[in-house]
Amino acid sequence: WKTYEPESVEQMARWIDEHPDGLVLDLGCAVGIFTALALHGSRHVDVIAFDADAASLRVTRRVGDVAANPARLRLVHGLISDQHRTGGSLASAIQTTARTLAATAHESATETTRYVCIEDPGRAELPEYTLDGLFAETPATSRPTLLKCDVEGAEFLVLRGARQWLARIRPTLLLS
Repeated sequence: WKTYEPESVEQMARWIDEHPDGLVLDLGCAVGIFTALALHGSRHVDVIAFDADAASLRVTRRVGDVAANPARLRLVHGLISDQHRTGGSLASAIQTTARTLAATAHESATETTRYVCIEDPGRAELPEYTLDGLFAETPATSRPTLLKCDVEGAEFLVLRGARQWLARIRPTLLLS
């Protein structure tokens, strides 16, 4: 942990120590290092991990399975940007993700993970959401929230698609 993005890891660990009952949104979760830090850093933190690569989400789920309470981890497959093309709520995105992961369960090795960028070919077949769209039906809460966002250069698109959510929730931002 000390050699993997040490400044970001240190900031997240500090945030979890200060907010042991918080909510972490891990956008671009990759293999779940920040998800693991959150889940193992506090027994009460919940994590919603997002990635456009289903294999990365399966690896992240394995990280969650060894946490004190794996139900604290929810997964969303797709791109997060400024376009809510797929539509639907967070709950429906989580359900769709569960079906996608079940249908492709044979692809679970860490070696099969890859970074998916918004400009990649084949992007049109991936779900695409905004945080505003996913959380439109979620009422504002006083629960501390951290948005960790490392999405290979599309961070501005994520923020542009989260204007209402950012104003309503006022999360702490940890941006790549």
